[in-house]
Amino acid sequence: MSNLPSPKQTLKIIDGMLPDYVVKKVEERLLAYKEGFADNTNRARAADYRVFKTWCDKNGLRPVPSTPEDIERFMWERVQQKKVDKITGEVKLKKDGKPIYEQIKAVATVERNLATIKYMHDVSYEVMQDLTDPYENAAKLKNPADTRRVRIALRAIKRKFRSKAQRQAAPIRLDLMEEIISTLTDSLRHTLYKALVSVAFDSMMRCSELVNIDLDHITFEDDGSAKVLVPFHKSDQEGEGSYRYLSSTSVTLIHNWITMAHIEEGLLFRSVNKANDVLDSMHKDRVAKIYKVIARLCGIKASTISAHSTRVGAAQELVTFGATMPELMLAGDWKSSAMPVRYAKKINVDKGAMATMSKVRGRS
Repeated sequence: MSNLPSPKQTLKIIDGMLPDYVVKKVEERLLAYKEGFADNTNRARAADYRVFKTWCDKNGLRPVPSTPEDIERFMWERVQQKKVDKITGEVKLKKDGKPIYEQIKAVATVERNLATIKYMHDVSYEVMQDLTDPYENAAKLKNPADTRRVRIALRAIKRKFRSKAQRQAAPIRLDLMEEIISTLTDSLRHTLYKALVSVAFDSMMRCSELVNIDLDHITFEDDGSAKVLVPFHKSDQEGEGSYRYLSSTSVTLIHNWITMAHIEEGLLFRSVNKANDVLDSMHKDRVAKIYKVIARLCGIKASTISAHSTRVGAAQELVTFGATMPELMLAGDWKSSAMPVRYAKKINVDKGAMATMSKVRGRS
């Protein structure tokens, strides 16, 4: 530890670029913590940090430790840019001569970027505290991503772009589900599509969970239904697992698929190539593409449909049926009520006090 700086150099080092030995310690700590988070979270953090570091390098700034001012500037440049005339290449101006800005990234993306920046600083400051003497003031450091200035900047961004809030996927509810199943043919590929979308609706699984369903995970019941084990999912980082319900309709579609695909063991959902060969697996990104194909085949605007459409639709059906919030959260594997409330928002309008009063008073 003799090569460590003296306590008097602490503030100077914190204010400047972190020395190599500290950077190495931070990288080791990040790797040690990596196993405690889902793969998607780790990938997102890595991508977010690359974006922030690239921006810092371009502007001659340090990513860690950063400053509230730099983070605020990054956020605004991330979410908007000056609008340019496609013909002349000149920046478009308002009547007062100020440039016109257009949104280029979703507010949710900026929020995620900010969460990553905060996490990186948390870990860096934690490492500096662990180095004790040379960083005796590290415990007093305020995370720049968690300052009032940055929080207000994020609030301002949300207010400015509130009319362009993150778009919710159009729901695939039961009536649309029936239309999809009746529209698709009995070909190998369409048989896969029908089984996939039906299981996705019943189980409310995410893409990464759907493509990891193993035949051994399914228990078929005497009444024609089934239950499927989800051994590991987004909100179950300890791997305790949970079971989801599958209707008799889904069970029938599963049997049709595995019979045509000659699947007797292993993964349930597998891609079909152009030669109509069944592959060994399916990448989770393929699920979203299948939903787009289904939408086009059924005459639905593909841009409104996503891999979340079955989760949204199933949530709305459960709300209509009268499911309580705890029941809804359990069915969709949500840790908080934020997303199910958002999914059910439009449905709740029809069940609200004004809707109820209007029906009773003959105004519906």
